[in-house]
Amino acid sequence: MTGMYLARYLFTFVHSVFPVSNYEKAPLTSDLLDKFRSDFYECPKNVVAQNACSRLDVLEVCTSRERLQNVSHNFTHKVELDAKPVTNQKSSGRCWIFACLNVMRLPIMKQYNLEEFQFSQSYLFFWDKVRPFF
Repeated sequence: MTGMYLARYLFTFVHSVFPVSNYEKAPLTSDLLDKFRSDFYECPKNVVAQNACSRLDVLEVCTSRERLQNVSHNFTHKVELDAKPVTNQKSSGRCWIFACLNVMRLPIMKQYNLEEFQFSQSYLFFWDKVRPFF
C-alpha cells in the first residue's frame, strides 16, 4: 500500500466516521475535539482498529486477506538468462542493488563478449550510505 493510497483510505475513513456536513462550519474547539473523540469511541470497530494499529504495523493491519488469497501465483513468462552465475545477495538487505546490477550486467557481457562479469555491489552500497552526508 503506497502512502497516497493509505492517505486516501484514512481520509475516507475519517469522513465516514465524522461526516463533513455535521462539522464543516464549526470552528475547531476543545468541545468539538471532545465530540470527535466521543463519536470515535462509540463505535466498537474503531476501538478494535485503534488497538490493532497500536500493536501491529499499520500496513499489515490494512492488508486485505481476501485479496492476498486471490493472488494467482501462476507465472506465464520465463526470463532466459544468458549469464552465469546469478549474483546472490543472501541476506544482506541490498536486493535493489543486486537486481539492478544483474539486469545491467547482461548487456555489458554481450557487448564485450565476456564469459563472466560482476559489478561491485559493495561500492554502490557504500556510496548510497555516504551520499546523504555530502
